[in-house]
Amino acid sequence: MLEAAFARWWRSGVQINMHMNGDAAAEQALRAIEKTVASQGMADHRPVFIHASYLRPDQIQRMKAVGAVPSFLTTGLIPGGETVVKLWGADRAASAMAAATMARSGIPYTFSHDAPVSPQPWVLALVDAGVNRRTPSGLVIGPAERVSPYQALRAVTAHAAWQIKEERSKGTLEVGKLADLVILERNPLSVDPATIKDIAVQETIKEGRTIFRRESDGARSQAMAGGSSLPCLHDHDHGAPPALTASARGTLNLLVRAAQQ
Repeated sequence: MLEAAFARWWRSGVQINMHMNGDAAAEQALRAIEKTVASQGMADHRPVFIHASYLRPDQIQRMKAVGAVPSFLTTGLIPGGETVVKLWGADRAASAMAAATMARSGIPYTFSHDAPVSPQPWVLALVDAGVNRRTPSGLVIGPAERVSPYQALRAVTAHAAWQIKEERSKGTLEVGKLADLVILERNPLSVDPATIKDIAVQETIKEGRTIFRRESDGARSQAMAGGSSLPCLHDHDHGAPPALTASARGTLNLLVRAAQQ
């Protein structure tokens, strides 16, 4: 069935996204893609390996060869990392969600929150988890796979837009692209990395119009004058702004007040 799907859609505008957590599932996907490439040639399909929790080194290189994109649920390491160590063993657990290896291999990767399965679809929490990979007890799962705050931010912005083939209209702050962005209270590139998840969003801008602004007393104000009437896509507990949760099909631009300081 998977081979038939790739044979049909490989050269179309329809991307195939596959949910997988182990190397056996990744192997099934890679064999189907490689068979299609052998018969149809290479195409800019960008098949997505959702979660891709564990991949063998040879599979990572094969992913690069066929243009596959891994999308890691980094926040899964926080509550589940210690269980993974027990079930998989320390060595294999250390290679889970191998973001740093992907970066060294030149493979664009993304961080995804798996909403609505996961209860809190917050983007900065994904960044925090990818940077720290630290469980509540303080155990770091795979320290060699931690990435820098800058790399983690690209995973939820530029790489995310590239994953869904919308890099020409979003993902980075450039003239001619959609002005979808948030303004943060602190610079995630300069704060203590352990506090990235706690950074508050001051303002959310959708296509150039403010749709959320945090008042000085911390209250939320969404009905902005001249703002968008777009509905929120999630239940915003804890004061999370709409663009940070809905995140425009998984992409998000960031504007940090202190970025140039």
